[in-house]
Amino acid sequence: MTAQRPHLDEGLQPERTSLAWSRTAWSLAVTSAIFIHWSPRLGPSLLVMVAVALLAALVIGGTRRRRYDRWVRGIVRERVEPQIWAVLLLTATSTLLGVIGLVVILGDV
Repeated sequence: MTAQRPHLDEGLQPERTSLAWSRTAWSLAVTSAIFIHWSPRLGPSLLVMVAVALLAALVIGGTRRRRYDRWVRGIVRERVEPQIWAVLLLTATSTLLGVIGLVVILGDV
């Protein structure tokens, strides 16, 4: 007896999108490890970047399952709402990391 699939999306869009968000979370976690590696040279202010990147990775990882379930329900209903807040928060996080990075690097010059 086989388990019934929750959706009939042949392209498995929810799985691909979920994996993309998972890769994003892992990338932020690895980036924070690189920041830790650089902290002896650039100073403890770099630890703010570590905290921001790790927090973003944890939020993305912690909400991934809920977002996946929402995508599956949307496919079943044939109406998927875009998750603008998630993209905006990731954009804001990336911008914040860039600004903090510039401040840290220019403060070191």
